[in-house]
Amino acid sequence: MTSSARNARLAELRKIWLIPDAYPMIAALGVLAGLVTYFGYNKLCHDPTVVVSRKLRNAGFFAQFDSRPRDIGHLTGLAHASKAWSTRIFDKTEPNHIHELNTERYLESEHRRIHLAEAKAEREYNMR
Repeated sequence: MTSSARNARLAELRKIWLIPDAYPMIAALGVLAGLVTYFGYNKLCHDPTVVVSRKLRNAGFFAQFDSRPRDIGHLTGLAHASKAWSTRIFDKTEPNHIHELNTERYLESEHRRIHLAEAKAEREYNMR
C-alpha cells in the first residue's frame, strides 16, 4: 500500500469517525474500556473471594472463610497464587503429580476429608 493510499484511507476514517458529533461516543467507550480493565484486574488479583486453589475451592465455604484473615491486607486471588507460579516452562524436574491426584484411592480420601470437614463446620455453626 502506498503512502498516498494510506493517507486517503486515513482521511476517510477521520471524515466518518472524527467528527465533533462522535467525540462523546469515543470518550464514553474509552472510559468504559478503562473501567472494565480496572475492575476486572481488581477482582482477579485483589478480591479475597477469588479462590484459585483447587483444594480450598473443594473444601467448602467454611474452609474458604477461615483462610481469608491471613490474606487480608496482602495480595489475594490470582495475584496471591501467581507468586508461586514459575515463569519458566521446562525448569521443573519433579514428577507430574496429576496422575496420583486422579487415582480412585486419593479421590475417595479427599471426598471423605471434605465430608468430615463440612460436617464439623456445620456442627460448629449449629452450636452457636
